[in-house]
Amino acid sequence: MRESVAVVHDLVSRFSPLDELGAEHRASALAWLASTDNVFRRVKPASPPQHLVSYVVPVAADGRILLVDHVNAGLWLPPGGHVEVDEDPALTARREIQEELDLGDAGLSRSPIFLTITRTVGPDCHTDVSLWYVLACTGDEQLRPDTGEFHAVRWWTRDELAASDPGRFDPHFFRFLAALDQGGLVDELNRRTGLDRLSGGSDRFSPVAAQLSTPSGHISVRAGCGGGYEVMVRAYGGDPAAAGRTDDLVEIAGTMLDLHKGRSAEELVERHTYLAVTDPDAAIEALWHIITEHGEGDTVPLARAAAANPVLRRVWPWISHGTLQLYDRRDRPSLVKRGLAFHPAVDGFMVRPYGGEIHAAEPPETAVARAAEIVAFWED
Repeated sequence: MRESVAVVHDLVSRFSPLDELGAEHRASALAWLASTDNVFRRVKPASPPQHLVSYVVPVAADGRILLVDHVNAGLWLPPGGHVEVDEDPALTARREIQEELDLGDAGLSRSPIFLTITRTVGPDCHTDVSLWYVLACTGDEQLRPDTGEFHAVRWWTRDELAASDPGRFDPHFFRFLAALDQGGLVDELNRRTGLDRLSGGSDRFSPVAAQLSTPSGHISVRAGCGGGYEVMVRAYGGDPAAAGRTDDLVEIAGTMLDLHKGRSAEELVERHTYLAVTDPDAAIEALWHIITEHGEGDTVPLARAAAANPVLRRVWPWISHGTLQLYDRRDRPSLVKRGLAFHPAVDGFMVRPYGGEIHAAEPPETAVARAAEIVAFWED
């Protein structure tokens, strides 16, 4: 394998697919790279008919995304271009943002965070195998766009993107945003905080875009259901302490740094006004939201059925060892006296009150009703 192609093969092999389509694109790209060295565009506009592209997505500190209204494609796209023969795709990314927008590369991600395979539109249609890089920006940079390539250049908020016609963008752009929230955010926040200790993955409740654990507590960041990011701070021991929503990465990075310094939830709220201290009612509601809207697996339908029950909606929901647990609202998650667990079974769920007998497997709706009877007894 040609050395320059081997570099790209290594990049692609390290991708963690976002979804089933991402897994298909990764497998297809790896097979293509292993089968030929003819992966760079050699003759304009489309020879060979499948070739490499580097996209660069500028992301402002407040979460806005910069896109260009591309003359040839007739779409709002990230800046970027074709990888020259034997060129490292990262060098392509640096070259393109300088040529097309006169932007520097200080905030460029070390590696791409997303991969797509796309059939282009227009008279010279071909297939782009695109590597998507992220460029961290302030959002105040002076832009000098290439007027020969773009009708316009603009920053988009997440709300503006959500309200727009998806057909006006790259067909995989909104999947990229999900990848940015899940993976690229970790690199971005590590860069902004300088901690290099953040991770993605999942906490006990659901997948997270980024999280940080410290001796004084834990902070998790999730992509907001209506845009922006949902942030939850839990104290040492796991009790929810503060929560809020923001699309400002500077604020999120500052919150993480302050937690790392050992500041309390009250101090975090005072310094970062998007947060609010979570009293039991607010904390319970926040946890139900996370589990039902961000959770995954068989627990989610059960949690949604439980959340729809007014008796159960008033108690603490918790996930432990992959099972849904409910705690008396007068307890704290770190110190539980009264609780119950839903244990998965072939025919539904077995409800087990803490310190009591486990019930036979029941359909989810029956198990929820039984749990409500147990919780009502706690309140008596």
